[in-house]
Amino acid sequence: MVGEVEQGELGAVDEGRLIPRSSSPLLGLQEFAQRLQGLGHDRTRTLYQRRACVPASAAGPGSLPELWMCRRAFLAYGRLDGESGGRRIDARPAHHNHQAFWRQLARVCGGVVDEVSGGLLITTGISAAGFTQLHCGDGVDDTRAIASAATYFDRRRLGWRIISERPSPAADAFAARRGVAREPLYPVMAMPVSGTPPPLETPLALTTAGDLADLRAFVDCAAAGYRMDPALLKPIAGERALADDSLRFHLGRVDGRCVAVSVSVRHAQTVGVYFVAVRRGYRRRGFGATITGHAIREGADDNVDTAVLQATSSGYPLYAGMGFAKIADYHLWDLPAR
Repeated sequence: MVGEVEQGELGAVDEGRLIPRSSSPLLGLQEFAQRLQGLGHDRTRTLYQRRACVPASAAGPGSLPELWMCRRAFLAYGRLDGESGGRRIDARPAHHNHQAFWRQLARVCGGVVDEVSGGLLITTGISAAGFTQLHCGDGVDDTRAIASAATYFDRRRLGWRIISERPSPAADAFAARRGVAREPLYPVMAMPVSGTPPPLETPLALTTAGDLADLRAFVDCAAAGYRMDPALLKPIAGERALADDSLRFHLGRVDGRCVAVSVSVRHAQTVGVYFVAVRRGYRRRGFGATITGHAIREGADDNVDTAVLQATSSGYPLYAGMGFAKIADYHLWDLPAR
């Protein structure tokens, strides 16, 4: 039974709230997710659907972020993948927003976007893993697109990533010939903008980048959050990043220091959230949810009805707790330079 699993392996259930066992009062959603990794698939799925993590010491007024996410989680209990707020969400607009983000990043950083038969080649201008890509189309066979990408990227001695919205036998076969296995599935998540949680009570001072100094602060924080060399992200901090209102860079500061960032991209009726990062030392305080919610509120306009994003394994419980539901998976293959 679910109750027995929760009681014996993760914590106790108290009035509909899962209270994980922990000696630390700062147990958060990410640690809760880590505890799930040792459970079987069926039990993991059941527990993820509950999407709650409230430490026993978090019942007071100082823990509103945790309590809010717990409330959202149980309101969503039993919701099927691909459904959010009681309605089915089509994954295609999320895919279009995803490509719009990478197109925008290439524009900002002086990269190249090239349409090929059956796909889209993107070289962002950022020399880091995952920033040079082939986006496969929605056709049945990706062989021609992959061959074109291989020629293009190999000539430039660039490592590159294949991104597919569905299983791709052609990508599997090509990657296998190069000794590469598919990466873990990358969940695509969505929720109605109307379901965005209200701003959390945190010490973050939230702003949207308005000048180059803000963009430099964004780059420094994003690099710290992702453990990257800030020099790799330096191309972001230019005037082109401020030239298009549909692309916005968001910052959260504590005592003047940027400690959390996100990016919003408005495309058609969706707002996408990307580049969510929080500095080490400032995590498990609700800052990730806060900067994500800020991106949705600041990035959307009256025509936008759906928020979309992609989730890492550590971010998935946080986004699910905010009300996002998985609507699809990206299939990824990371190919080294030749």
